[in-house]
Amino acid sequence: AEIHLVTDAKEKEVLAVAAGKNEEILFGNKYMHDFFFGHITWTKDEDNMKKVGFYVDTLELPPPARLLFPLWKHWSIMKLFAAIGFPSVVAKENAKLYASGSAIGAIVIPNIDPESFVTAGRALERVWLTSTKLGLSFQPLTGIPFLHGRITRGLTDELSLRDIATINEAYATITHTININTPRVVAMLFRVGKSDPPTARSCRLPVADFIIS
Repeated sequence: AEIHLVTDAKEKEVLAVAAGKNEEILFGNKYMHDFFFGHITWTKDEDNMKKVGFYVDTLELPPPARLLFPLWKHWSIMKLFAAIGFPSVVAKENAKLYASGSAIGAIVIPNIDPESFVTAGRALERVWLTSTKLGLSFQPLTGIPFLHGRITRGLTDELSLRDIATINEAYATITHTININTPRVVAMLFRVGKSDPPTARSCRLPVADFIIS
């Protein structure tokens, strides 16, 4: 696995816009919307009970979005927002946020074999732990690489032709910007830099639940 770090402001902006296309798909596609909101926990008690998903406070939503977010979980309402171009607005705003980090990184692997993705996971652990040790904040940006992986494997039933075109174009932008060619694959993106401490954390299953004695 290779780690590519991009610090040039213009290149970061290009990568950030490409990564932000994930939110455009997320809020404009019913399957993606329902999957995402199906994994949101809305209270700390619910998060502690389920121990999986995204505790809403960890999304660090700005006040206006925080008020509207519970409404957006209803596809009938989100569909109306999508009709007036709301997903594109979210994508652009998130792109600005993604570009604000000190660097945008990519984990690149030789091919789509399972062994390569295990290697990508090890690389992710190493770079994330190293970032934390250095006092830096780390945010995975997995949407576009993961969605492109679905397209590569022919898992496109829940994606429209427009979605597929958007994902392919964004992924091509990423590979061009970091200068990699097929068969090498961008397993995931991330951003890293200085930030304020998180205001909340999601609960997770205890490690003991995964250990067989």
